[in-house]
Amino acid sequence: SDLELGELLVGICEQYRDVVRMLQHRGTKKFWEYSRKLYGSPQDTFFDEGSRISDLGRTLYGILSGIDDSTLGAEYPKNLEADAVVSELNSRFTQVFGPDRVHARMSDGILADAAAGGDTVKIREGVKFSSRDIDILEVHEGWVHVGTTLNGNHQHVAKWLSKGPPRCSSTQEGLAVLMEIFTFRSYPRRARHINDRILGIEKAEEGANLLELIEFYRTEGYSEDES
Repeated sequence: SDLELGELLVGICEQYRDVVRMLQHRGTKKFWEYSRKLYGSPQDTFFDEGSRISDLGRTLYGILSGIDDSTLGAEYPKNLEADAVVSELNSRFTQVFGPDRVHARMSDGILADAAAGGDTVKIREGVKFSSRDIDILEVHEGWVHVGTTLNGNHQHVAKWLSKGPPRCSSTQEGLAVLMEIFTFRSYPRRARHINDRILGIEKAEEGANLLELIEFYRTEGYSEDES
């Protein structure tokens, strides 16, 4: 109904106000308080109100730490330049979405290896990728993040549903990771990489500083650049 749509829109606007407040308090504890309110915490529980996200994270850590990628199939070396990744993704996006609907392009202004926004998937210049990385980027960034934006733009009334406020983050990332699994694009190291982010956030909430987080990832086998 119009009332329900109005309540949803008001809720989204209030979240964007909290985003501004969060940024105003960067460097203080209030930044974390707003961040937790907007995006959640590893201490949050599932629907049973008993099991915490961090509990599952530690369980998965024990499982994934015992799996060696090299015993489960072929290696996928990171030997593809960013421009080759852009070209391949554009070819795949044309097949899925049609011509001139979704684009991949290079960018030197992002911190992550890739990021999605609007109808574009940005690929970080200077980074090398594997063929398996392309498979994941196609599904995670293209099919889910950009695809849901296009779906929102097709709404004939509430076109603002194409926007991604904080309330959408857990759904977006959860759906993207599930799609990686359902399309057989994910692999043990990828799953561990995602799970280790949860453990890192938990350590930060418990008081770990930046150097301690870097050391945690380094001892988990990540390169110094990754850490």
